[in-house]
Amino acid sequence: SCAEEFACQRGNVDVAQQLLSHRANVNVKDKQSKTPLHLAAEKGDHTMVELLLSFNADPNAMDKEKKTPLHIAAIGGHLNTAKVLLAQKARFGIKDMDGLAEFSATDNQAHIVTLLKKKMFIR
Repeated sequence: SCAEEFACQRGNVDVAQQLLSHRANVNVKDKQSKTPLHLAAEKGDHTMVELLLSFNADPNAMDKEKKTPLHIAAIGGHLNTAKVLLAQKARFGIKDMDGLAEFSATDNQAHIVTLLKKKMFIR
């Protein structure tokens, strides 16, 4: 819903919690096919990401560019958000519409690349 997207974009965890408690669709998509989880990952709001995941947000949802929330967090250099997503079963190595996986899309984000490469070898 628009209200849920607004709460996620603004980082208002209390409002999002209320909406989700009243059965708001945690996986609703906007015109770009972004879910609230994409929006929270884009902001690097790992608290919101944790909340959305606790209400069964899909950590592998893809937007129109086939980017997952993990792609979005990696591109933004949001290490804690990427860690939360990986801990909650975000699939690693999914390619977007440009054929790039998460670590390919992280220009100059060495800390994210290190995390993702470790994840590759821990599997």
